Amino acid sequence: MIGEAIKREGEKGSGGRPDAFKPGVAYVCGKAARVELRNLASSDWQNAAEDMRLTSDLNSRVRKPYYHLVLSWHELEQPTDDQMIEAADHMIRSLGLEDHQIVIGTHHDTKRRHIHLVCNTVHPITGKVWSKTHDHLRIEQACREIELEQGWSHDRGRFDFDVSADGAVALKPNPEAWDKKQAARDAGQRPKTSGARKFEKSIGIESFEHSIPNALKARFAEVVASARDWQGLHAELGALGLRYYRAGSGARIGILGSTEFAKASAFGSKFSIRKMEARLGTYEDPGSAYVNDRKGDHKEIESLSGVVWQEDRKATASSAFKLTLLRRIYCGLHLDPAVSEAVRFVDLQDVPPQITFRDNTTVVDHGDRLSTSRSTRETRAAMMGSDAGGGRIVR
Repeated sequence: MIGEAIKREGEKGSGGRPDAFKPGVAYVCGKAARVELRNLASSDWQNAAEDMRLTSDLNSRVRKPYYHLVLSWHELEQPTDDQMIEAADHMIRSLGLEDHQIVIGTHHDTKRRHIHLVCNTVHPITGKVWSKTHDHLRIEQACREIELEQGWSHDRGRFDFDVSADGAVALKPNPEAWDKKQAARDAGQRPKTSGARKFEKSIGIESFEHSIPNALKARFAEVVASARDWQGLHAELGALGLRYYRAGSGARIGILGSTEFAKASAFGSKFSIRKMEARLGTYEDPGSAYVNDRKGDHKEIESLSGVVWQEDRKATASSAFKLTLLRRIYCGLHLDPAVSEAVRFVDLQDVPPQITFRDNTTVVDHGDRLSTSRSTRETRAAMMGSDAGGGRIVR
């Protein structure tokens, strides 16, 4: 079985703010085959979210009192609701949440049977907050214990484990797995969270964070390596169509002209705000917005135009499509290393958006058509890639 603490995409750490209780409880209970409540005054789950929100007010210093856990079984294993509730109670005891408010719901809506636990990390009497420290380790150990108690197969976790004569489970490091994980982190490769999977399902396309081409990561690393200070870094990243900025206690890398972003660690662990400040000094915002304007070079003869197919109009009109279109064009440029290397400037926040290559040829998206100052292999590749992403047809 697998235990996972749910994380919101783009946010550091697990959990959510007090306003997460209402939708979280509604989701868990609305689809549940069986609902159980722990340490709540009401026996009706529809009152649980408000009770939990009010309890979280006992400690105003806690920003994220909402904590959501999911335990899931292999699709060949079909636990009963009683077994899933027993597993949930074991997990609650292992985490030290016995006295906290918890809403439990068993779900049968997928091939894998699973159970949700929505927990309030603020104690309902003392107001003290439960510590999440090393929660992933405690969750994994509890999963191994539940598997032994209930007779399930052992899922592959982050750790190896030993079982003593009295049945106690002790986790132990798995050096091979850790080295593999560390290498993936260094390359900016991290497993998708459940929040990321849910977001991608809603928009029908991979998020920027999980679809960054290797060629773009390499270009980004080159820019950082050559930067002498923050202003120089901002200027060079602007030419790539990117921006590096602080967000809370971490940092993000966004696409200029788009709302999409990735955590800095998605480009590699060495690009965290802590490591970047150690190299460039205290973070500085860019002194001015990046500007690159060469649209006057364009010739009308070098253009593509067309219309959206009737069956594609609904899809291309959706807000999710508009939010991801620029990113799809941008990432597509870097799928071909030769085209990626030829890109000099990217300015998707300009009106209209444009791309400039090292030979000073440019491509501009006018909405109903694309234009370029000169037809080259690179500009044709960019225009065809943008055309495919936007649903246009070439004439």
